[in-house]
Amino acid sequence: ILEVGAHDNVDAHLTLATPDEHWQFTLSGLNLTNKVYPIGGFFIAGGFIAASEWPSLPRRWLLSAQYKL
Repeated sequence: ILEVGAHDNVDAHLTLATPDEHWQFTLSGLNLTNKVYPIGGFFIAGGFIAASEWPSLPRRWLLSAQYKL
C-alpha cells in the first residue's frame, strides 16, 4: 500500500480574449512550486521483494489558442 501525505499544488490560468471574442488565448502553469511527490506505486512484501513509486509531473506550461466563428 502506498500512502501519500497531504501536499499543496499551485496551478494558475490566465485567459485573454479579443474584443470581438473570436480569439481566446490561455496561458496555464501547472505545479508552479515544482514539488515532486509520489502519485502511485506498489510494494510487495513491504518492499522486500519489490517496490516502485511514480513521481508527480514537474512544473509545466501550456499556451493554447481558440478561434470561434
